[in-house]
Parts: sequence; structure tokens; C-alpha cells
Amino acid sequence: MVFISSSCGFNLYNFYVCFQTFIDQLDGDVVSVTRANPLTRESMILVAYTAFSAPPKNFKRPPHSIRAMEVEGEVMHLVFEGRVLPTSTPFTKDESFLTGVPCDQEWREDLPIDKSEFVQVLKGNRMSRVEFTNLQPGDVVAFK
Repeated sequence: MVFISSSCGFNLYNFYVCFQTFIDQLDGDVVSVTRANPLTRESMILVAYTAFSAPPKNFKRPPHSIRAMEVEGEVMHLVFEGRVLPTSTPFTKDESFLTGVPCDQEWREDLPIDKSEFVQVLKGNRMSRVEFTNLQPGDVVAFK
């Protein structure tokens, strides 16, 4: 999220503009956050598939089982997409401070939207339809 905030700060998203922020729960596990600049009408959308516990072994959500998003305008750029992967590193609890569960990750950023492994964008006249083709627990994708 820090990446998005700093990216927005350098691309005409600044503190002098009253931003519009929209949050949409696409289903029980998937949320989207849209940050819009009313002056430039540019938006950045982040979609996250929450994972508060490990999914069942070999779990794979079927393609297109998450409600598609209708976005005004044209979705042109993949800011980033990432995936949390299981690891064989065992979890060790530390009595002094809070630690996270060890994991590996895949990360891709700054790509044309058609190179996304998680979404497919269908372009219309004034709207774009974002379909979730391979979003799994722990995945996150941001586009504009």
C-alpha cells in the first residue's frame, strides 16, 4: 500500500485535492479499493483476496467465480500483482514480538494490463469490464 500512496503522490494525486475513495466487497473474501482524482479523473484500483487462514491444500478457485467489476473509462496499466505462496520454512513463535507466518511470494509490476495473470479486461465504449480469471487467496492486483 505504501507503493500505491507514493506512486499516487508523484502522479498528480496530492494532498491539495479531495480524493474520492470507494471500497467494494466483491464477495466474502475479495475487496476492491478505488482511489480517484476528481481533477484528472484518473483512478487506481486495488483488489485483494483476503487470506486470514490457509486455504485447504490444493485449493483453486474456479475462473470467473468472482463478480466482475465494471469500471468507467479504460483500464490500461497493471501497476502490480502479487501472490503469497506456501513455504516449507516452519513457523517459530517469538515470545518478545509479533511475527508473521513465513511465506514466499511472486511479484510482477509495471506491465500492460493484457499481461496480467489474474485479470482480463474487456473494453467497451465508455466502460471496461474487469474479469477475475485467476485470483486466489492471498493475491493482490492493482491497475489504473
